[in-house]
Amino acid sequence: MTVTTGIPAIVCAFTMLTALYLHVLLERIFTRDKPSLKILHLPNFTFSWLMYGLPYIVLRGFIGGAIFEEGWLFVLYHAFLVPLPILIPVYLITAPLFHRALKRYVAVEGSNVIYIKRKLY
Repeated sequence: MTVTTGIPAIVCAFTMLTALYLHVLLERIFTRDKPSLKILHLPNFTFSWLMYGLPYIVLRGFIGGAIFEEGWLFVLYHAFLVPLPILIPVYLITAPLFHRALKRYVAVEGSNVIYIKRKLY
C-alpha cells in the first residue's frame, strides 16, 4: 500500500513544483513580474492531479491487480477523488510560497526602493 501511494505522491510533488516553476517563468517573460497569469493555476493543478492518478492506476490497478479484483470504479475513485482533499490545500499553500521564493526582488511599501535578492545557486 505504501508503494501505491508513495510513488504517485512523489511524482505529483515533482510535477507540481515543475509546473509552478514554468508558471513563474511565463509570468516573467510575458508580464514583467506582474502576477496576471492566474488562469494558469487551473492547468497546473489539473496536471499535478493527473500525475497522481495515473501512476496510482498503473501501480495499484494493473500491477497490483485491483482492477481485476475490485473493478475500475474502485481504482478510479482512489486514484482521483481520495487525494483531492489533500492536493487542493497543498497546492494553495505551495503556489504562493513558491512564487514568493522565486521573486527576484523585494519592494518596500510606500517608496520606490527595491531590494534585489541574492542568488543562492
